[in-house]
Amino acid sequence: MISLFYGRNKLQQTSFFETFEWILLTTFFLLSGLLFSGVAVVSKLILIIIIFFVLVLNIYNYQVQKLNITFVPKNILIFCILFFLYLFLHTFLLSKNVYDSKSELTNFFIYIITFLTILLVKKENLIKSLTYTFFIISFVIFLSYVFDNDDRQKMVYYFFYNPNIFAGFCVMNIFFSYECIKRSISYKNIVLINFILSVLLIILLRNYSAIFVTMLIMSFLLRKYYKISLWTIVTFAIFLLIIFSVINFDTVMDRVLWVLIGLRIFFKNIIFGVGLGNFKYFYLSNTVNLATYSTATTYVHNYYLQFSSETGLVGIILMTIFISTVLKQRKKDIFFYPIIAILFLNFFDYNLYIPQNSILLFGMFAGYIKFQEYDFKTDLMFKYTYFVIVILMFVVGLYFIKNFYEIEKLFKQPDRQNLEKIVFIDKTCWQAYIDLSKLNFVEKNFPKAINNLDLAIKHNPQYSESYFYLSLIYKVLKIDIGRAYKNLREAITLNPKAGQRYIRYFNYAETK
Repeated sequence: MISLFYGRNKLQQTSFFETFEWILLTTFFLLSGLLFSGVAVVSKLILIIIIFFVLVLNIYNYQVQKLNITFVPKNILIFCILFFLYLFLHTFLLSKNVYDSKSELTNFFIYIITFLTILLVKKENLIKSLTYTFFIISFVIFLSYVFDNDDRQKMVYYFFYNPNIFAGFCVMNIFFSYECIKRSISYKNIVLINFILSVLLIILLRNYSAIFVTMLIMSFLLRKYYKISLWTIVTFAIFLLIIFSVINFDTVMDRVLWVLIGLRIFFKNIIFGVGLGNFKYFYLSNTVNLATYSTATTYVHNYYLQFSSETGLVGIILMTIFISTVLKQRKKDIFFYPIIAILFLNFFDYNLYIPQNSILLFGMFAGYIKFQEYDFKTDLMFKYTYFVIVILMFVVGLYFIKNFYEIEKLFKQPDRQNLEKIVFIDKTCWQAYIDLSKLNFVEKNFPKAINNLDLAIKHNPQYSESYFYLSLIYKVLKIDIGRAYKNLREAITLNPKAGQRYIRYFNYAETK
């Protein structure tokens, strides 16, 4: 009787923990989709706390509840660590702008932590949490799009930065839902609604890249049922590309220009790149001799080219090894085609550069590995090492996020005291030096203003305004006319489109 009660009690405990895990996962994926556009640093803090609870729960399940947990194969863990270690060292040793690289590195902390933690959860909970996340987000945005006549896309812009990002989310939803339907997963009605809503949304948003990728991969999925030849699919793909290029000609030309600029930056810095998150500072200076009708951008609409330009050949090779090591497993499970679809879509878009979709992708990477049914029962030391690595990444990631959170709060009131606190927290924060230089200039403390601008240039040598401010100071003070013109030329080189404005203000300062 006692043993029966104990067994029932343990079963109830297990059921409680599984339900709690599902709630945590659903909350994590839901908030990752709805928080990242508006309150970036706060959202990172919230997400890392939620996923930490998931880790603690699974450590408890493993140690106390003695539940079976799937771990990642050692070779994938090694490539994962090597990939992240390169990004970490690259940020501090090779990046042209360390501060912005650290900001992007915190996103990769969350991606890798998500990947390593979700590997521990029950796969049924992962599928269920993703299903409900897709349903809630797609349903709310679809209703907003249909019934709000004033601004049909405002919910998309508010939560997902722009329709491109949401289109990537929809593409993953389409193929995830399709695979769930094909495998007769539970809660079929919700899965079917997810599929229909996502198809409608990418059509309503008129995201041609997402439509093209969806139609192309769907033709491969239907190939074995309708005996479609490979040449037919290739012809169909070429036809779609021509049609969409004609319909969206201006956008296509813009993207061609961005790709050319991305290639130029990549080949100039081919081995190690310019630094995570630094492309936007090199864009304008590399538009020379190219078409100039396009507006400036912070993204190449090709994720892999942008990642290559920022991390170099070494970075893209390590990323490719990591992805291919995950995907070379034989069993094509429920996560395979959603992963393939979003990876393929990013040859035409940049939506993996935004955390919403990358968090989702790394969660699916973990789900894909879990379905391979790996077993490490005999290797206890590996399991404990695994937990130590994940906890260490949590600690370092939390430290980074905490610093950015404090800096973000201080920038809301950029007085001298707060700006000096920012520099104390992070000496690479070039924007704080620029703001300090403006304060010193107003107070006519010109030596300090010059020193602040020199530090800003040291930590971000691609920001044209720093050189322009220096040129004005030297010109107004008439202390070094040669350096004034030298800095003006540098500002124009880095931002050719602002050249006339710089010259006009420079000449105006000369008359005062």
